[in-house]
Amino acid sequence: MSAEELQAQLAEKTTLLSEARLKEQGFVERIHSLEDKIKCFHRATVVTHLGSTYKEPVYNSSEPTEMEYLRKVLFEYMMGRETKTMAKVITSMLKFPPDQAQKVLENEDTKAMPWLGLSV
Repeated sequence: MSAEELQAQLAEKTTLLSEARLKEQGFVERIHSLEDKIKCFHRATVVTHLGSTYKEPVYNSSEPTEMEYLRKVLFEYMMGRETKTMAKVITSMLKFPPDQAQKVLENEDTKAMPWLGLSV
């Protein structure tokens, strides 16, 4: 195998690893979000003096967690790290329409990959 082929394979594996780590981080964030919701639900449920339960309105407690995750993803994207992967996450989290998400990803594909010395 040539050095370019090895670099291309390394780049592909690095991207796959980064995507897997990002998914794992997303799952961990989602677990924390669900745990927060459960805690809020338990705090919001009050047993009345007649033994019935009263539920206060539960607000979306996952928003701070999701916003923190989005902030981290945007930071990585703005720093130029794993931009295609970050663009996928951003378009997904912000629920971009499919046509806009596709345009963003196509734009990422057209960017030069300096470590390979070529454009995709």
